[in-house]
Order: sequence, then structure tokens, then C-alpha cells
Amino acid sequence: MQYPSIFRRYTASLIDFLVVLLILWATSNSPLEPLFHESAFGLFIVLLLCYEPIATVLACSLGQYLMRFRVRNHSDLSRISGPQAYGRFFIKCSLGIVSLLLIPARKDRRAIHDVAAKTIVIEAKSPLLLPENNQI
Repeated sequence: MQYPSIFRRYTASLIDFLVVLLILWATSNSPLEPLFHESAFGLFIVLLLCYEPIATVLACSLGQYLMRFRVRNHSDLSRISGPQAYGRFFIKCSLGIVSLLLIPARKDRRAIHDVAAKTIVIEAKSPLLLPENNQI
């Protein structure tokens, strides 16, 4: 099994953050802007808290797609659950870049947030993530 580099994982996180900012910018420049003017910060927080975990549960985030990797259960390589995705996300955000320090020391390149959430990041076998045997 192949695992993405720390650089690709970090780049995917940056892409995902930029997606959140782009959505916020598009919302603030839309005709609906008066509806969101007072709650722009709240919208940013909701997008930040929902985008990556929900995208990861459903398939993958844009950053994960572009960097060609997927987040899966460590035990059976199935898709992760919602609580697992949120646990992983909050640990990742809490530790920041420190969470990535474990990656070079492990053969399976799992970060601290991966170990804590019982997940693994693996290379994508197909661009659209059409799983072989419904696992990857």
C-alpha cells in the first residue's frame, strides 16, 4: 500500500482552507450578501467546521482529490464515519502542524490525528474514487 507524502497532505489542507475562503468570498460578493453581512464570521466558522469532515465522509475534499489520496478506516479501509471524521478534524486543528511530526517516523505515515481517530491516509486508486470491492 502506498501513502502520500507529508508535503501532499499539508498542501491538501491548504487547498481545503482556500476553498472555505473562496466560498466565503463568493457569498460576500453575491446578490445575497445583505443576508450574510451580519453573520459572515458565523458562516466562516460553519464552513470551516463542516467542509472537510463532511467531504471526507462522503468521498473526499477538493484538496484530497487534487492530491490524489483518501482517508479511510485503519482496520478495514472502509470510509470513515461522521464522528470519526469530526474527531480526526478537531485533533488535527488542535495540534496543528505538530500532528504531522509523526508521519516520517512511521512506515504507514499516519499522523497523530490519524492514530487517535483510527484512520489511515492512502493513495487513491481512481480519480473518482470508484472503490474496488467497496473498500477504497
